[in-house]
Amino acid sequence: MLAAFIDTVGLEVVKTSSGSFRAPPVACNFAGEPRHIGVEIEFSQLTCLGAAEVVVDLFGGTISKKTDFRYTIDDTSLGAFAVEMDFSLVHEASEQSIPPGDDVAEIAQQIKQGAKQVLGQVGEVVVPNEVTGPPIELRDMPEMDRLLRALSAAGALDTSENIVYGFGLQLNPEVVSTQVESILRYLQSFMLLNDWLRSEIQVDFTRRLLPFADPFPTAYRARILSPNYAPTMTELIDDYLAFNLTRNRDLDMLPLFTFLDEDRIKAALDDGLTKSRPTFHYRLPNCRLNDPEWSATLEWNRWVEVERLAEDPERLRKMSDDWLARKWDGSIAAWVENVRTWLS
Repeated sequence: MLAAFIDTVGLEVVKTSSGSFRAPPVACNFAGEPRHIGVEIEFSQLTCLGAAEVVVDLFGGTISKKTDFRYTIDDTSLGAFAVEMDFSLVHEASEQSIPPGDDVAEIAQQIKQGAKQVLGQVGEVVVPNEVTGPPIELRDMPEMDRLLRALSAAGALDTSENIVYGFGLQLNPEVVSTQVESILRYLQSFMLLNDWLRSEIQVDFTRRLLPFADPFPTAYRARILSPNYAPTMTELIDDYLAFNLTRNRDLDMLPLFTFLDEDRIKAALDDGLTKSRPTFHYRLPNCRLNDPEWSATLEWNRWVEVERLAEDPERLRKMSDDWLARKWDGSIAAWVENVRTWLS
């Protein structure tokens, strides 16, 4: 377990083959068990089957083909992986069942499958393939760095390889509590550190233009950072939906809120894409798997600053008041420097 792992080495920063892994301030999840994290990796050039074979080479397992653009890998040493083109249209035809003897539907299906195949081939140019890893214990994060290096060696291209690419690395750390007070603190902490994170990450230009990891509106930040804001869970979710009726935030809270109140989320946004899970869905980092100085561990270490601030209520309140006093001055650079002072 991570807590025992950290206690054994007696350090907050654990040296691994991919760099220094920073321990979070809370090692157990809301159920009192070691926390897990899911990692999603976007890339181009390497096929879905090729990526699936890379996973098997590293972690074992059995590949199952679902469509030409979707594979699963079961029974690996870490759990079940999936590899697919991140483009829902190319999966639809293969996943629809045809009633026996329905010749018209079968012909239509064949036409549709051909169209989807063309879409898939076109999509390979600009739409990323994606490896979705299983929930792993935090201490196993270096295994994801091994996967990044192996994908790069197999020919995968990252977001820096073409101006039209906008590929990200997504982290899904389990929440430490499902109580509204805890979730609010983590959300507030992310609001305060968002500009600093963007500065540290140097978010890819194309990813900034695309709507997949947009920042939160200033008005929403101001609302939840107010010293008088003490919502119930229902109020927190309703306020979030009022300002953020989209999956495309750099910290997407919809999976967590779906886990907590599925009916409320589906009533507001039933797109069939949001999965219920007790995690933060952190979408901001670039995927730079061809950069030897970059790793999933590095992005995790940056995220840990969000957790450290969230678990320090006094500092969180002081920073919130500081942000509220500055929010209309328009100087993001000045706030980023201020954050660096707070973090140091």
